Amino acid sequence: MRLVSFLETRLAEGGVVGVDPGAGNHQVAGIDLYQGWVYRRALLDRLFVARRDLGEAEHAVNQAMESFTASRRQRKTVQILGERYAEQQKMERAREEQGQLDEAGLRTYLLSQNLYVQ
Repeated sequence: MRLVSFLETRLAEGGVVGVDPGAGNHQVAGIDLYQGWVYRRALLDRLFVARRDLGEAEHAVNQAMESFTASRRQRKTVQILGERYAEQQKMERAREEQGQLDEAGLRTYLLSQNLYVQ
């Protein structure tokens, strides 16, 4: 966008003789060649800045994508660990209930056999 506004400004000022699309080769003089060099140099500088900005933007996008991927991986790991923990708690409760049932069953059996001592 900055390059476009720069070009529009230069063309509105009449451009650089012998360089811009509307110029002919009939007005090439020493000062015009220097202005053409300055114009091309300014364009190259703008191109360099635009490429650098693009590189920085691509780098930022890559970092954001890596961060997003790591976050998603961490969230999935936490979810899996949560599911494992819930399953372990469920198994522990089942063991406790089974132990209580076994104890109650043993007590009932011993009472039925008159072997239970209180």
